[in-house]
Amino acid sequence: MAGAGAGTSNGSLADPPMPSMAEFTQQMKEDAENQQCLVPIVAKLLAKLVEENDKLPADKEITVFHAQKAPAVNVLDYAERIAKYSSCSYCCFVVGVIYMDRFIRQQRALQRDFRVNSLNVHRLMLSSIMVAAKFLDDFYYSNEFWAKIGGVPNSELNTLELEFLFLTNFELHVKRETYDGYREELMAWNTGATSLSQTKSLVYEVRALSVTDRSMQDGAAVEAMTEDKGDAMIKTERRTVHRLAPHSSQTGVAQSTERRSAIRAAAEAACRERWRTEQLRLKQSEGLTARAAVERRRWRGGGGVL
Repeated sequence: MAGAGAGTSNGSLADPPMPSMAEFTQQMKEDAENQQCLVPIVAKLLAKLVEENDKLPADKEITVFHAQKAPAVNVLDYAERIAKYSSCSYCCFVVGVIYMDRFIRQQRALQRDFRVNSLNVHRLMLSSIMVAAKFLDDFYYSNEFWAKIGGVPNSELNTLELEFLFLTNFELHVKRETYDGYREELMAWNTGATSLSQTKSLVYEVRALSVTDRSMQDGAAVEAMTEDKGDAMIKTERRTVHRLAPHSSQTGVAQSTERRSAIRAAAEAACRERWRTEQLRLKQSEGLTARAAVERRRWRGGGGVL
């Protein structure tokens, strides 16, 4: 008793007071409310990934997650439907993204060309979030009810779940630091902040795609601007030639053919020089865009760890 009393008076060995059940329940409610914003963020991330991947050629290999045609419902509405009717924890959406990363990592380890696009994102999202809810939540609905939420037959959802589990090697446990890292990375991506994480996750891939997209847009803008400037310079030089070589009706003096040719040649030479300068700038911009495209292809086809 004395030792216990001494430990309590010391303060450093005393256990922190346990919160009451009411306090614990309130903390859980506040934590759930704070994570509610994760649903549209995850949906926005997947929608951006689908938008970029749909620009690429179709997948060579068709999996059970591929639909014959893209569903009419968009990714955000589908995610909100899952959150509303499944009553799963909001953290299941972040864990679902982690599971998708593991799924894609396994696909690339098997040398399969798999990309999240409009044909497979709905079934992939439904499977990953359902598996996360079963693993994390104390109470969850049956596959039959989940099939009604997702708009697929129950037998198909059973197949999707089994395929998803095998292609993630049944690796469902997520460490707290891993979850916090993904959640912070999602929040940073949503606000446009720079992420310090070097993990090649779905968020990392979307960031890389966005950088490539901006580079390509900048290159196209520079090209269009250069063409406009080139046309303007040609017109300006032509007006200069006409000013330097006035008509005989205005001056009353006939200009020789050699003089007009010399003036026109000098003006066109100046025009070509300016045009070469603009072309050089364009090539430099295209070089940046090409390097970004090479990096994008290397990332997609490298088969590296996500």
